[in-house]
Amino acid sequence: MRCLALDMGSTWTKAAYLDDAQVIRESRLPIPSPLLVGGERYEVDATAYFDQVLALLKGLDAPDAEGLLISTQMHGCILTDEDFRPVTPYISWRDGLGRKHLAEIIRRLGKEAAQPSGVLMKANLALCALLGRGIEGERLPQGARFCTLGGYLIGRLTGEHVCHMTNAAPSGLADICNGGWNHPLIRAAGLDSLRFPRIVTGLEPVGKWGGVAVYADWGDQQACAAGASLTPEKTLHISVGTAGLMGVLTNAWEVGAWENRPWLTPGMYLRTVSGLPGGRHMAGLEALLRAAVRDISGQEPAAGAVWEYLKHPQEAGQARDLWDILSRPAPQMLGAYYAAFADAYAKAAACLGFLPENVAFSGGAVSRNPALRQSVCQALGCTARAGEYDVWRGMLRLMEQIHEQS
Repeated sequence: MRCLALDMGSTWTKAAYLDDAQVIRESRLPIPSPLLVGGERYEVDATAYFDQVLALLKGLDAPDAEGLLISTQMHGCILTDEDFRPVTPYISWRDGLGRKHLAEIIRRLGKEAAQPSGVLMKANLALCALLGRGIEGERLPQGARFCTLGGYLIGRLTGEHVCHMTNAAPSGLADICNGGWNHPLIRAAGLDSLRFPRIVTGLEPVGKWGGVAVYADWGDQQACAAGASLTPEKTLHISVGTAGLMGVLTNAWEVGAWENRPWLTPGMYLRTVSGLPGGRHMAGLEALLRAAVRDISGQEPAAGAVWEYLKHPQEAGQARDLWDILSRPAPQMLGAYYAAFADAYAKAAACLGFLPENVAFSGGAVSRNPALRQSVCQALGCTARAGEYDVWRGMLRLMEQIHEQS
């Protein structure tokens, strides 16, 4: 089986051409720049997003591809017309209007309103983003189609209005246990004039793009975790992308200081803690060190040198170039920073109700940083699983499952 695969992340849009065992080709582009609308909004031109995706997929030159697999960042949404032409931009999970009006939204709907979606009532839900716009006097278009980011892409490619539960639930508007939308909440929120997609809970295709079978959009956390072949209630999956989160696979739906995120097939959940330190924090540290070297020495560090240093700070004493400037204080400083980073994950893991035996890491900020991984594992008292469990490895594993089902 050969497939096209797409990962629409918060920083990069990535595409790959996969066969049963490996990545044949891949390419990536930075996501389209956010629209300059000012204030708390974080919106991206949805048409530009689609054009970017189409260019990446066609550029892979894969005439024998049988399927298209899609993984996307979660929580955001797009409203479209009947023909999937966008009537709003893509409203990202990084949008701030939900945060600005969260207290009012909770007052109207209740703190537990999003619980059937398996999520806490939090600012980055599409529910809160849409209500925040309504509170500010913006009228939502009547009869518009509600689309997840991947669902919008599927609509443009196939004409089908559909999304996977792993992306429906993070909107805050789904009912996971019933396998559909939370219509009482949708009515209470005043969003019942919108048209919601059919929800898919398994791994079946949902439409055709030319001769290619298109599969429903999977949440990026689940797609990455699939590659780690998690042992339920034993393996802790830590994903450090733009933001950080952790999850343990379980068949138990329980309410607590976590989210019950749906798995790729019904009956299992990723018990998840989100909002943890992520790639944004590491990028800030990289900028700090780069500025320190530049200001002290008057020279710009070589491209990639700072990140290499962050991966192996204990080797700083061996430096014979600009790193001599930082060779004494920096390793201690980074050690303290990594310890604080790891402590945040250890405290979150203690809330999950399980004692994990090992950790599977995904996300570039941690997968390629052995010093950071070591700090996290030491704080958790766990061992690290070998390998980098990235989204392509997850897609390859899902291809195996699709083949086994056919």
